[in-house]
Amino acid sequence: MPALPSVTIECETVTPLFLGGADPRGTPELRAPSLRGALRYWFRALAGFPIKRLQQEEAHVFGNQQQASPLRVTVSAATSPPIKTWQPGQWPPGSGGGGPGQVNGLAYLGFAFRREKDNPARRAIDAGWPFQITLTAKTAEVLAKASAAFWALCYFGGLGSRTRRGFGGLRVLRASGDMPAALPALALPARTPEELATYLADGLRAAQALIGASPGGGAVAYTTLRAASASACVLGHVWPTWHDVLYDVGQLLAAHRQGLALSLAQLREVLGQRGAQPSQAYPRAGFGLPIVYYDLRTGLNATLEATTLSRRASPLWIRPIRLASNHYAVLLWLSSAPFWPDKTQLKARVGQQTLVLQGEVPLGGVQQFIDACRARWAHYEVALP
Repeated sequence: MPALPSVTIECETVTPLFLGGADPRGTPELRAPSLRGALRYWFRALAGFPIKRLQQEEAHVFGNQQQASPLRVTVSAATSPPIKTWQPGQWPPGSGGGGPGQVNGLAYLGFAFRREKDNPARRAIDAGWPFQITLTAKTAEVLAKASAAFWALCYFGGLGSRTRRGFGGLRVLRASGDMPAALPALALPARTPEELATYLADGLRAAQALIGASPGGGAVAYTTLRAASASACVLGHVWPTWHDVLYDVGQLLAAHRQGLALSLAQLREVLGQRGAQPSQAYPRAGFGLPIVYYDLRTGLNATLEATTLSRRASPLWIRPIRLASNHYAVLLWLSSAPFWPDKTQLKARVGQQTLVLQGEVPLGGVQQFIDACRARWAHYEVALP
């Protein structure tokens, strides 16, 4: 019996992977089911199909309740992963402050990993850990589509918590086996930000062609890497380490979001007004929800949240990418797909007072942050199909 089509991909963690499993603060572990779920997400992001066709195409690769998947995913490593506890003042060395009044951008982007009351700080698989992924499929077609999804995961996304804020990044060291010839080399050849922007644009076109997506498709109601519902750029600067990237970009993001924030007093004033209030008055909401405000002086707090969802992930992705030169570049991409399902609205809550706001959540504040990054470091557009 002939061997099934298979590809083996040797990888390395670029930024720490916070993969806690059932216990988010437990020991992180990279498992095949987590990777498989991520491949599904990035298959959808490449596809841009209408929902009915998307379900059919996804089942063809990953299976569903009626049919088993023809794809097998395995993860292996020669060494145990290095585990590190979140301590941004000490981890990594040299990223511990920035002077009086300055925000530690690394700590800002990873605030969810901090110690909370009786909960210990999160732990992660540290950067620099080599491991191996093997994709095996019943047909070359299925393997090609899964490989395309892995390419998108590696360059536009990541694994674990806070991937949209730079964590959970991977890079490919080498790949062997039945890799589809149409897909660009998984191991990044780009040595400069400009070369990276070209590589990403070419790779997207090839990956989307492999899964059968037509170029120039229209917008759909979910996140896709299509020009109709996303934009992307590579900043025109390189950094020596991943933590330098997150420190600088995080510091700029903190300052920008602070400039968009309403004070607790302003929120209370809005709640006391009569009549409908527009969501556009809250541009910070475009970075994701919920947003909790807390007044240290009075102990009062307020929350901006959705009426039907417990949380809404940010549509902005900040991705450090290690170049072939071993410097680090940054990809910023923004999804302009519908912010949430129909009949969902933004609401502000202070104590027992609640006000439902009218209209769509604006992404103008997010775009302003991207523009601020472009102004500071220049940029190269990534031409999305």
